[in-house]
Amino acid sequence: METTLDVTAAQARVRHGAAFLDGAYLGWREHIDVNTLDMTDSRRCVLGQLAPAWMGDESAGYGDVIESLGWSEWTAHEHGFIVTDESAEWDDGYDHLATARLAPLWVSEIMGDSNTPTGP
Repeated sequence: METTLDVTAAQARVRHGAAFLDGAYLGWREHIDVNTLDMTDSRRCVLGQLAPAWMGDESAGYGDVIESLGWSEWTAHEHGFIVTDESAEWDDGYDHLATARLAPLWVSEIMGDSNTPTGP
């Protein structure tokens, strides 16, 4: 699997995810610790950090939110929460390195920085 990230497409997906969160969880940005944000960690990614308060369960994480929304991993990809290959099964299609590269895009979105990082 390719580990490059199309930054323009990823930015659009992150904005789509942020717009979804704006409608689904008011004030979500205040719950994200950008200093510990790790998009490859189910407890430190955007949804993982929101999960305990959103789900009302301190042990909740990314998977619990995805399940409660009835989302597939592809839907999570379309919202900028992971990078996966639409044609692959979840375990085979998850791109760990490209997903890690989503973090600066989310930080820029959360902080309202119009100078979103670019690059691979």
